Amino acid sequence: MSMFLWNLYEKKGNFKYLSLGVIGIFSIMCLIIIRQQVEIWQDTISLFKHGLTLNTNDYRGHYNLGEAYVAKDDADGAIEQFTLAIEQGWK
Repeated sequence: MSMFLWNLYEKKGNFKYLSLGVIGIFSIMCLIIIRQQVEIWQDTISLFKHGLTLNTNDYRGHYNLGEAYVAKDDADGAIEQFTLAIEQGWK
């Protein structure tokens, strides 16, 4: 997409201004998406918790969240997540 916009920019006339506008809008959209993701993905635990809100029956997500709790020395949280992972098919 960037090559397409750059080619428009190098053309004469209104294409130059059109491409600058599209680049500006695209950049703003990317910044908005990045800001939303940073709010969700503050750390490993929040990342896996968010993933589990999208798919609660994912044993890999529960296992990974358990590993994140182990890394934070939260034994209770780790045991809970490992138990859910085993119940949902982790071997």
